[in-house]
Amino acid sequence: MIKKIAAVTTTIFCLSGLIFGLSLVNIGISEAHVTISKTSQATLSSSATQSSNKTAPSATKDPKKTQTKSSPPKPNTAASPESKTLSFKAKRPSKELEIAMIQKMIISKSFVFPVAGKANFSDNFGAPRKGYLHQGVDIPAKLGTPVVAAEAGSAVFMTGQNAGNYVVLKSKTGITYRYMHLSKFGSKGQVKAGAVIGYVGITGNAAGSKPHLHFEMWQGSLLLNPFLILKASSPIKMAAAPAKPGPK
Repeated sequence: MIKKIAAVTTTIFCLSGLIFGLSLVNIGISEAHVTISKTSQATLSSSATQSSNKTAPSATKDPKKTQTKSSPPKPNTAASPESKTLSFKAKRPSKELEIAMIQKMIISKSFVFPVAGKANFSDNFGAPRKGYLHQGVDIPAKLGTPVVAAEAGSAVFMTGQNAGNYVVLKSKTGITYRYMHLSKFGSKGQVKAGAVIGYVGITGNAAGSKPHLHFEMWQGSLLLNPFLILKASSPIKMAAAPAKPGPK
């Protein structure tokens, strides 16, 4: 009897140990499940944070870039050709001195109109040109019309890119005359007033324009306006006309 009781007790004790062991296993499994769940949540949270960080720059605008794009363009401060003030390439005398010199020439009657025959012309002295003001008076005439010495003096033949064939006449009164765009030359050296020194043409930068004589007057290094003396000595009465741009 005693042996049976001992066997039953031993069996009960073994069953209790087995139950206790199974409980520990269940607890371990539960704890492991909780640990895995926490780890999965942490991983998902980390992935979401990284994904948010990657997409953030594209959604956020750079203030500097935004400011640069919205800033108005800088104004162009370069002056246009039309805004530049044109001037003569040479010095000009005072108005009083110029008038006094011309009046003296008119009174002395030493000046001869430089184009043979009658010619209509206007006061285009000082008319605007490309980068400067017109330094003479253009006298239209037929191609080949003779041009004559305005005063007695020394005539020299010359050629220039813009002037074409031209004559420089240094008079005995100290005035220098320039006859430009000639088709050909006439007499040179010492000439009398009225001597033919060339012929009207379209040489130099007058090519393609109507034939004319570009006529200049100089007193030393001072550029004079020849219109008044041309008007006074012209074979026909002339009226002043507004300056018009045209070929030199």
